[in-house]
Amino acid sequence: MIPPIAFDTETELIEPGLLAPRLVCVSFPDRVVHHTTARGAVEDMLEGDRILVGHNVAYDFAVIAAKWPDLLPSIFDKYARAQITDTMLRQKLIDIASPRRGGSYSLAALSKKWLGEELEKDAWRLRYGELYDVP
Repeated sequence: MIPPIAFDTETELIEPGLLAPRLVCVSFPDRVVHHTTARGAVEDMLEGDRILVGHNVAYDFAVIAAKWPDLLPSIFDKYARAQITDTMLRQKLIDIASPRRGGSYSLAALSKKWLGEELEKDAWRLRYGELYDVP
């Protein structure tokens, strides 16, 4: 089995009328790639048969498509081949099938629930835009 690729985008803040703000970086389990050098890593993850995993991943792909509109066909191709999965949506589907519903769908809540691990609170969570010009 080919291992999946987990990824996340960090962006400037969402604003009214701007639901896919500027990409600051793309995070992978083993590295963080600044937007100025991330295109190759994004193209690589869209190629082949590897499953891509994200949390609220449609947002990440909207951000990627806003940055590089020519990658939109590759993104849709991954969706069409069922090679994208979303941890938030999966948990919602599990809950729909369960008599116990509800709870938080944040990545931190799911990490605690399924892995028993507390995610570190990221001090930069709402400040990534400050790093836009910082490689």
